[in-house]
Amino acid sequence: MPVDLQELLDKQEIYDVLARYVRGENRDDKELWLQTFWPDSECHNQIYQNWPVGSSDDPDAWEVSSAEEWVEKYWYALEPPNPPFFNMLGQVLIEVDGDVAFAEAYFVSYSQGMQQPSWARPQGGDGEDYSLKEHRAIESTDGRRYMRIRGGRYCDRLERRGGVWKVAYRIVTDDWSFWADCTEKVSGLGTHPGMSGKGDPLYAVLGTKATGTDQESNKSGE
Repeated sequence: MPVDLQELLDKQEIYDVLARYVRGENRDDKELWLQTFWPDSECHNQIYQNWPVGSSDDPDAWEVSSAEEWVEKYWYALEPPNPPFFNMLGQVLIEVDGDVAFAEAYFVSYSQGMQQPSWARPQGGDGEDYSLKEHRAIESTDGRRYMRIRGGRYCDRLERRGGVWKVAYRIVTDDWSFWADCTEKVSGLGTHPGMSGKGDPLYAVLGTKATGTDQESNKSGE
């Protein structure tokens, strides 16, 4: 295969790895999320998402030894009523060098109830009792709803092993982040709302693969 054509195919496979990671987070799909990382990968993320042990200089960092342990201990517990959690990929630049590749993927995320603004905590409190580490998803203590809007980048080194691309080393940047006050939730958005789980409409569409429901089968049934 021509080198330039193989590079295009590799870049598409790598982009799919990143897209599956984002789907895994948005749809609360742990198994899909884990497919992004090699078992011996390293991830240097927010303070509560560092692995392996010892990767952070902060003594209070939530250090774990693998992506699997992160999922077991700190995976976001998105319970009903399905608090908004939405990550979106932006531009992605991928450079391939044989069986190693480097990717810089911009993202924007929106999350409600994961943490809360410092001004919403009890007077004089340090906020430790209201961290994701203890409570996963929470409501702010002042009774109001807040949305964290964040922009950052996934800076990845990926490796191809056995013909499969996955992340071997990741640093997640926080380029900007701020809190928004949710004054009112818009109602009447249609009959197919997005969900953080297998109840999302996407899985109904994916389920048509198993039943053989496609255009050709529909035509044959006419």
